[in-house]
Amino acid sequence: MLSTPNAAAQQFLALVLIVLLPAWDYYATGQLKKNAKLKLRYYQRSIAGLWILASMTCWAVGFYRVFQSPAQPVDISWLLGGIMSRVIASALLTLFFAAALLPGIRGARSSKTRQAYVREYQRALAFFLPATAEEIRWFTFLCVSAGICEEILFRGFLMPYLHHAPLYLGWTLALIASSICFGWNHLYQGASGVFSTALAGFAFGLLFLLSGNLILPMVMHVVVDLQVVLVLRPAGRKTA
Repeated sequence: MLSTPNAAAQQFLALVLIVLLPAWDYYATGQLKKNAKLKLRYYQRSIAGLWILASMTCWAVGFYRVFQSPAQPVDISWLLGGIMSRVIASALLTLFFAAALLPGIRGARSSKTRQAYVREYQRALAFFLPATAEEIRWFTFLCVSAGICEEILFRGFLMPYLHHAPLYLGWTLALIASSICFGWNHLYQGASGVFSTALAGFAFGLLFLLSGNLILPMVMHVVVDLQVVLVLRPAGRKTA
């Protein structure tokens, strides 16, 4: 990947994803904990930042190369080496995403269950989650932006980047390392949040490798994120 003329841009993007972005996000969410009025500005800046970085990635790497997985069956045989391995991985991913979408599914069927999830979300992330109608609108845009742009950044770019220069990691290690970095970028959620998002990143990475492109991981990422909006919407009754 670094053989392209835009190698310096790719190195800069890797530095942003591994060091600068998580540091900025940790600082910015720390400010949110002190002043809830900063939520809208945080959402808006995050949306703009995600699209700027995703656009830079498509320019630095190439649109087609970002969206297509370069991994071959010989490169990661435990996942792509045969029909049975693909079937098992697909079944496990189906179970994982079914579990990830459970709050939205159960919340849609029962208002009591929905309110229980609302209380749980608010207990852990009240400083970050939307509380007004305007905040919910911008948070919805943020969820969609994150689902699209984070897949470009962490699966379409960072995973192949780690596989090639400068580290030359195998695809399995590149998948694990990019997933850890994805979790690290959600440090504001605490240790459990870092672990859960790293696990989700691993699942999105598997989906990227299995499907061969970013479309399905993007769709699933957006759906998983948007269920938070669906669960919280009945509670977001304050005026903007």
